[in-house]
Order: sequence, then structure tokens, then C-alpha cells
Amino acid sequence: MSNIKLILMSMLLIFGGVLFFLHQESWIMINFASPSSHIKKNNIQIQPKETPIWIFANGNFKKETTEIIFSNDHAQTIKLLLNSWLTTLEEENIIDKQITVQSVILSPSGQDAFICLTESPLGKQASTYEKLMIIESMLKTLKDAKLGIINVRLLVHHQPMLDPHLNFDISWPVTGYLG
Repeated sequence: MSNIKLILMSMLLIFGGVLFFLHQESWIMINFASPSSHIKKNNIQIQPKETPIWIFANGNFKKETTEIIFSNDHAQTIKLLLNSWLTTLEEENIIDKQITVQSVILSPSGQDAFICLTESPLGKQASTYEKLMIIESMLKTLKDAKLGIINVRLLVHHQPMLDPHLNFDISWPVTGYLG
């Protein structure tokens, strides 16, 4: 009788060891997450939130609402927000090319954001007024997200954005210049 118990215990321990090994090698995934409205991973809280996106079309600012995943990592939130804003501009035919945010870096104070885009959203044939309104709509979108950003630097491929009419060598305040 004790031999049977010994054999069963050995087989149980071997089976447990094999499962542990497969889990450690990521051959099997075991997830004990409970369903909740937000996910907490590596001390980063993630939760979806509706936020306004501003665009300038037909001579007026237009507010659209979209759902963005906000997290404690403000740089990631800004990247998601601006990618959604750029997608909205493309859908509304304000820009004619697909542009994405490559990266967002925050200053140590967290008040200055360096936003790197794949291309400039400003059309070469657009007037200075149209270009300024595109930038103002981006600034309004960032301001309404309430992420603690005060200034924004726009980059294209990690270099200051170039435009013959607007100066991107300086930071732009999220309050904009229109008030």
C-alpha cells in the first residue's frame, strides 16, 4: 500500500515539475487574471476613456469623441491619442497621407513632450492659416486630454519639423496661440 502512495506521489511531483518547466519556458500560459474594468501590469494602470479630438474643417473647429486607452505612462497615452487624431484627419480628408507618431519622449518634469512623426501633417500647398489650424487642433486635443503637458516640440524622423511658414525650432504651448 505504501508503494502505491509513493508511486502516485512521485508521478504527481513529476507532472507538477513538467508543468512548471513548460510555464517557465513560455510553452504554456497560465493566467489567473480576474475580469475588471482596468488592467494593472507592472504598476501601470490602463483604462479606456472617452476623450475629445479636435479637427479644423470648413472654417471651424469640430470636436469628435473617441475612446483612448489612458495609462500612467503619459508618453504612451499621447502616442495613442495623436495617432487617433491623425487617423481622424485622414478620414476627414484634411491630410492626404498616412502619418503616425513614431515616438513620444517627455522631459524629466513631464511638462514638455517631444513628438516624433513619420511625416509632416502640413501640406506643401496649404496656406499658413490652414497649417496653423492643423497645429492648433492638435494642441487643443492635447490640452483637453489633461495629461499635464505644457509645451510640445514636433519632430519628423527625430529632426525638427521643417516648414517655410511656421517655426518648429521652438516649443509650442498646448494652450495654442488662439486662446
